[in-house]
Amino acid sequence: MLDTGAFYFVYANTTTNALGLVQGSASASHGTFQSDNARTFDISGKGASDTPVLAGYNEKNSVQGVTYTSTAKQASVKFNVLYDANYERPISLSSVAGTYSGAAGSTKGGESATFTIGQDGAIKGAGLSGCTFSGTATPHGNKNVLDATITFGPAPCLYPGATLTGVVFLSNSEVLAALTLPDRSDAFVAAGTK
Repeated sequence: MLDTGAFYFVYANTTTNALGLVQGSASASHGTFQSDNARTFDISGKGASDTPVLAGYNEKNSVQGVTYTSTAKQASVKFNVLYDANYERPISLSSVAGTYSGAAGSTKGGESATFTIGQDGAIKGAGLSGCTFSGTATPHGNKNVLDATITFGPAPCLYPGATLTGVVFLSNSEVLAALTLPDRSDAFVAAGTK
């Protein structure tokens, strides 16, 4: 969750092989966190849907709540997110710079990918299919997160020429990126290690 109210919750369930992103903007006040514009992007290939979020929080400690499986709010999935104090440490592009190997995908499927982040914040990468992407990353104020923009290359990319915006997180030598299309009809999630 960023200081702007935007949030990017990436989830993984090794039992069901589910991978996805819940993204939106929220209002937070007096221990309550709520988002009526949250969307869940099931990177396992099941699509994107509107999924409101309601939670309680202890500032700089945890967020516990539910993500509703539809706007009708008839069924929900519980979550618990712990605060990471590393968020308060300013990030430098030199600490992120390097070549990463891992996986990337959208709601239409995933693949192995390799990408680099330069000392100037330039992002360049490609998936096993030959889909290329490039963009930029810049520090998000004095926080341990980067704001990112990438643009896909031509086919075989699923969204040729499309530009996505989002964030990049760094933890040790692992990087996690979560970006959405402008209309939030799909998302791009990438994870890699140096």
